[in-house]
Amino acid sequence: MNLRSRRVIVCPITSNMQPWMTKIALPDGLKTQGMVLADQIRSIDKDARLLRFIEATPADFVTLVRSYVGRLLDLEVPGASG
Repeated sequence: MNLRSRRVIVCPITSNMQPWMTKIALPDGLKTQGMVLADQIRSIDKDARLLRFIEATPADFVTLVRSYVGRLLDLEVPGASG
């Protein structure tokens, strides 16, 4: 959907580093620091938000976030274990 639509599905990032069961710390070594809020899934309009690419996270981190979201929505996520 993210490649074919004006809308993208995102999980916001917070600078609040307080641990919580649905927050996932971004990997070390990235420009962006903080925690992904897996329980705050949103669909936003790319054009209205003037989105710009900042950086990519490692594929295994994306899989980890998808597994959190999948568990929250009671979905099976391919490639995710845990």
